[in-house]
Amino acid sequence: MVKATVETVEDRENTRVVRIEVAPEEVEEYMNRAFAEIRSELTIPGFRKGRVPRKIFENRFGVEPIWEEALEKLVPEAYGEAITDLELNPVAPPEVDFEDGGPDEGFVFTATVEVMPEVELGEYKDLGIELDLPEITSEDVDEALEDLRERRATAEVVEDEEAEVAPGMLAVVGFQGYLDGAPREELTAEEEMLDIGSGQYLPGFEDGLLGAKAGETREIEIEIPADAPSEDLAGREVTFEVEVKELKNKVLPELDDEFAQEVSEVESLEELREELEEYLKDARMSAALEAFEQEVVSAVVAGTDFEVPDPMIADLADRRIEEMRSEAEGRDMEFDQYLMARGFASEEEAREALLEQAGPDLKESLVLDAVAKQEDIEVTEEEFEGELEKRAEGMGLDAGMLRQLAMTTEYGRRLRSDLRIQKTRRLLAGWTDSEYTEAREGLEAHRERRRQEARERAEAEAQAAAEESGEDLSEVMEDEEDSPEE
Repeated sequence: MVKATVETVEDRENTRVVRIEVAPEEVEEYMNRAFAEIRSELTIPGFRKGRVPRKIFENRFGVEPIWEEALEKLVPEAYGEAITDLELNPVAPPEVDFEDGGPDEGFVFTATVEVMPEVELGEYKDLGIELDLPEITSEDVDEALEDLRERRATAEVVEDEEAEVAPGMLAVVGFQGYLDGAPREELTAEEEMLDIGSGQYLPGFEDGLLGAKAGETREIEIEIPADAPSEDLAGREVTFEVEVKELKNKVLPELDDEFAQEVSEVESLEELREELEEYLKDARMSAALEAFEQEVVSAVVAGTDFEVPDPMIADLADRRIEEMRSEAEGRDMEFDQYLMARGFASEEEAREALLEQAGPDLKESLVLDAVAKQEDIEVTEEEFEGELEKRAEGMGLDAGMLRQLAMTTEYGRRLRSDLRIQKTRRLLAGWTDSEYTEAREGLEAHRERRRQEARERAEAEAQAAAEESGEDLSEVMEDEEDSPEE
């Protein structure tokens, strides 16, 4: 048994100094254990291996080797017993300082450690926030149809040599960008098609081409956005030499039943409009509910006052860096290229951004966990199984295979944790505005109907294919039966 006391470090609410006293008899027990391990591998002339008396060893080598070996076990075991007795929850390894003691007496040491913060919840029900549900109009459906037409547009070369670049046209260009008169490789293109007016490239680039004809070269000065990935280009003035190589007109398909059949599995334009309306309702309702959830959660988090320990923040940032590295390897990309694609100029820049985000993320997670404990929120087996089946169906896997994965790997624990957090978020939103719960249940029911309809269509198609295959097989068998014997 150890004697332990704890104090909070001033101005560091999550830091504790644990003072641990180990009684002389406990120290002696550790010394005996340490010497037993040492002599098991020791050979001294005149003694059998493993049979050297401790007194002989100490006379020859001193007590220090035994003491050092004893400390290797004494410190972590005494520390573990102390934090258990004091009900502390460390989030990082301790910094240990020896105060007093030695092989022939009691031993005292201190352990300075960061612990899990205590979350004192404020108000988290009836926060006075109202849910704003979206409405889908016929104009919204018209816009969605136009977007589908744009995606199916074809390009027709403009034969008129006097034609000029104008909004809505397609311009095939080649360009070279210069910074302080020097060409930049990342600002070069041999042949790029621009949808004029879409703003797909740098701000002002397309405007600088308005009125140009095919074969014309223009010089355009552009200010690179301040948030550009390349630090040496961000916010700088760049000069582009742009050659307009060819002009094309976009040809949009007609909005008719044939178009509807091409872009979907429906038979008519009216059915396509209905399908788009359902899709927009689903997407916008989902976005509105998630935004409301986050607004409520953010309000709950704002009502708490605690600091997240720095080691927790650093650990989360490190884990996210490793996750990014694994994802880059999975995509067969160099890590630097992967970071550039994510908008980071270097690993250091990525880690700084992750450190900045890790604190708020951890604080939100700790608050949600505190609410879940306060309200005894847990994931039922029915909820867990339902989510497993849904995910298995979405991934095209057998539910039993995913269930086995959940039982034998970390996947199951992570899934339960994610579902608990999700459930807590949704309960918080429902406690704030009951209309949220009604809307969420309606959305989930709608999605389940769509999934069921998809399953029924797939089963019907499979059945039709099987029946067709059976008919073909029967015809072959009849032909064989009718054929003359040799």
